[in-house]
This record gives sequence, structure tokens and C-alpha cells, in this order.
Amino acid sequence: MKKLVPLMCLLALGCGDDDRGMDSGIFLMDSGTRDGGPPLPRDAGGGVDAGGSVDAGGSDAGGSMCAEPLPDLVELNASPGALMGMLLPRCSAETKTAVEMCTSTDCLVRALMADTTPGVDIGGGRMLDCNFCFNVQVNKCLDNACPTQFADFRCCAEANGCADLNNCPACAAEDEALSACGQSSLSAGSCASLTDPCFGP
Repeated sequence: MKKLVPLMCLLALGCGDDDRGMDSGIFLMDSGTRDGGPPLPRDAGGGVDAGGSVDAGGSDAGGSMCAEPLPDLVELNASPGALMGMLLPRCSAETKTAVEMCTSTDCLVRALMADTTPGVDIGGGRMLDCNFCFNVQVNKCLDNACPTQFADFRCCAEANGCADLNNCPACAAEDEALSACGQSSLSAGSCASLTDPCFGP
């Protein structure tokens, strides 16, 4: 998926309303896989499985899950199970301050990646860290705003074997539809209720 809105932190935290030479867009993170790894394990209903794993979207060996809504880590954190209360926060308050000061996507990524809050093992060999938390929640926000377009893009990417959602030429039409929906549906700070819980007090 390519450029969707002027700046990820603008959607998530409402940082800055002016166009201070910002990057022309954001890159969506594939919350189903991280660093090219396999999708997280899921139970029959999605979410936390019996072993304490978290599903952050994607599919399992049993079939496609691309059209299902993405998880909300806030809801998963409150769900009874092995990881109840252990998922959030995953970022420090200092990282939130750094993110709020960013005027480019590169700055945002550097700030999230520099966070030193320990990650939590969510199963399947995956660690939920600050960057992963933020991106899962931003994707959930986009999924809430544009569920049909997000599902169409995810299903297209899955059908075409696109391991990198930021580089999936086969799904250019779906990417454009999602971009248009996101740009018309989301505004500054509109994802804050989902991303703020990633950050500590």
C-alpha cells in the first residue's frame, strides 16, 4: 500500500495541522506479518488463542482471513486470557513526545523504532513492540474507516502473493481506492483513541 495520508502521526496523534514540507504520504504496515514473517496464530474467533497468542490480522493455514476486521489491541488487552493486561502500553511517554514532534514519516519510524520499552511475546515467535503496536492500531483505524476498501486490498494482496504491502503493483486499483477512502474519511487525530493506549503515562 502506498501513500495514504500526509503523515501517520497526524492521524494518530494530531501532531501539527500545517503542511511543513511533510512527506507526501505514509506507508501502511502489514499487521498480519512483521519483517516478512508468518502471520500470527489465530483462534477460531480471532484474537487471543488458548496459548496466549495475539492475531494481528492475516490468514492461517486453514484459509483466508483477509476480509475479516483487524484486531484492536485495546480490546485484546482487556480480554480474559494469558495476555490480559500485558499488551499495553508498549511505548514510552518520551516516544509519544518524539512522535508528536515529527514532520516526516522517516522521523516517525525512527522515533517508534528507538523506543526501549520491552516487547511482549505474543506467540508464533512474534514480539509486540512499540512500532508493531502503533502500526497495528493505525491499520485498525483505517480498517474502521474504510472496511470494504481495506479488505479488498488485503484480499487482492493475498491472492497475488504480495509479501510487501508497500509494493504490490497487482493491486494498484485497490490501493488507490483505499487511499481515496482514507483521505476523505480520516482527519488529524482521528486515530488517537486507538494509538494513544500504545504509549505509557
